[in-house]
Amino acid sequence: MQKCPHCGSANVRKSRRYKAERTLLRPFPAWFRCRECRKRFVGTDWPLARRWAAGAAAVVGVMWLGAVVWPEGGQPGGQPTPAPGTTESVPAAAHLPALDVELTGEALRAAAERGDPEAQHRLGLELLQTFREEGDPAVLAEAVHLLKEAAGRGNPRSQLVLGALYENGRGVIQDFREAAGWYRRAAENGEADAMLRLGLMAEAGRGMDRDLVEAYVWLNLAAARGATEAEIRREAVRRQLTLQQVARGQDRCRALDTRIPPLPPR
Repeated sequence: MQKCPHCGSANVRKSRRYKAERTLLRPFPAWFRCRECRKRFVGTDWPLARRWAAGAAAVVGVMWLGAVVWPEGGQPGGQPTPAPGTTESVPAAAHLPALDVELTGEALRAAAERGDPEAQHRLGLELLQTFREEGDPAVLAEAVHLLKEAAGRGNPRSQLVLGALYENGRGVIQDFREAAGWYRRAAENGEADAMLRLGLMAEAGRGMDRDLVEAYVWLNLAAARGATEAEIRREAVRRQLTLQQVARGQDRCRALDTRIPPLPPR
């Protein structure tokens, strides 16, 4: 279990906006954020490590099966293994979706140039981090372009990041209405952080008309998906509503909840 090195709390969540550098001592690093003290830190991505371990075990099992059970030649019945380059050969990893394999470097860029939205999202985040470190405007412009491409192809995480860029005016002209639009698309695709941001914007009347019922709806949906901050803001908004408004908001929550898809695993 991850614990915050600053305050010792176990109430932490993995950050999706930053990428940690791998080292020999920490081959599966990830940025985390403490929900208690709000500080970020680098920890070990244990779910990813377990997936790699399971994959390695599966490969070893397949190799053992091929060596012990299959006859010589690699095919049942002694049939020869297809030659590389034939239509029966296994496709290269570079042709698989970026969501299914850990692409990096040139392979990640190649997948992004082919239009893979997950690769575009990952490369866009990497370039945002590079901009933070180096401050090159050209890098920021490329990051925004990739995130727009991925967001336009329906990637909810890119839609969330793009909303944040518009809200903060980073890499694009600050535009609250545009930010609210991208937050809404991400929220409707299941992104809890976007639901939280959309609820806060509706509460403040930023990028849209101020609507406390609408704010309650999105904060309620975000809280149902584990956004702790949304629980606090939802209760603050609820206290400003009448019983009839709360009932109307909950009816809308139930209707939306059945239509919003679950977010794919990260």
